[in-house]
Amino acid sequence: MSSIPPDNDPGLTEGATAIPKEGSGGASEALTGVIDGPPRTTPPVSRSHGQRLYEAVWRAGPRIADTLLPFALVLYLALEGGGYDSVVRSEVGVAAWWLLVLGAILGLLPRCRPSRTGWILLALLAALTVWTGLGMIWSESAERSAQELVRVASLLGVFALGLSIQGPGSLRRSLAAIAAAIGLVAFLALGSRFHPSLYPADSVAEFLPSERARLNYPLGYWNGLAALMALGLPLLLWFASSARSIVGRGVAAAALPALILTVYMTLSRGGAIEALVALAVIFALAPRRLELLPATLLAALGGGLLIALVSAREDLVDGVTSELAATQGDEMLVLTLLTCAIVGLLGAGLALAVKRGKITLPRVGAAEARKLAIATGALGLLAAAVFVASGNVGEQ
Repeated sequence: MSSIPPDNDPGLTEGATAIPKEGSGGASEALTGVIDGPPRTTPPVSRSHGQRLYEAVWRAGPRIADTLLPFALVLYLALEGGGYDSVVRSEVGVAAWWLLVLGAILGLLPRCRPSRTGWILLALLAALTVWTGLGMIWSESAERSAQELVRVASLLGVFALGLSIQGPGSLRRSLAAIAAAIGLVAFLALGSRFHPSLYPADSVAEFLPSERARLNYPLGYWNGLAALMALGLPLLLWFASSARSIVGRGVAAAALPALILTVYMTLSRGGAIEALVALAVIFALAPRRLELLPATLLAALGGGLLIALVSAREDLVDGVTSELAATQGDEMLVLTLLTCAIVGLLGAGLALAVKRGKITLPRVGAAEARKLAIATGALGLLAAAVFVASGNVGEQ
């Protein structure tokens, strides 16, 4: 009977892999080496250009949504007569609700949880929609009540969609898109007076010849156009003072004189008052209101110069269709573009000088800032009151 060789017998170790004892530290590594062999390396997965483009678009999708949707919405409604037509606003409402539902089904919306303020505003608008729908029960005209229900439901859909696409940094991009759309509408409106042959016929002048001098394109209503410009003035002023890029500040500053000239050419006292109040509000609420002063002064100088230039061209201001008015329109087109470009360059240069420390804006404490805000609001209200009083005296 042969004896069992000891554990240290060279016959066991030579040419063989020893199985480690139970409890040894390298048991799992040794077994893996015996069973699986040497470790394998996974070859890199090559992605096509189409896949890379798809991934890039997927990552940039939220940025495109919170920028393109507000810009397209404001511009489309402005070009479609301000959305006063029930068909236009119904189409916008249906599109907003479809985008909202499809985004929720695909898991794309909402991008982040809305804030408490957002939920409160959404609930209030939803309650108004329900109340408008219930009003059809006791309404004298169910058809008109149904139109109002569609209007409020469209507003609810647009607000819900805008709230759902918001994410980190989205609000700033959405406001920039709205400001850009309003600036573009201002240039289109001025172009309709400077070169009317390139635009559709002015239906307002045909039905109301006495209001021919009032600029109303593309909304078809001079007070509505002036109100839209009043909404854009504080937005563009804010970006002209606090945009993250020098180019952005210059572009925003360049659009301000065009908005001021547009408000003037509407001959709308209500729009002028709204513009003054909007500027007073942004100065009163802005935390760093002194930074708004340089852009405000540049816009006032540029806008005042354009108003003086266009006032000297009576045929153009009155909306007269003549050879002289066409010549004056050509002149004002060049002067407007040149003035806006100069203001934009000055705004960008001033922002660059402040960024490099060559110009230092003064800083004020909380008490001084509060007094400045009160004074600014009071001056705005006083200017609005003087404007209304002068209009009433002129009519008498």
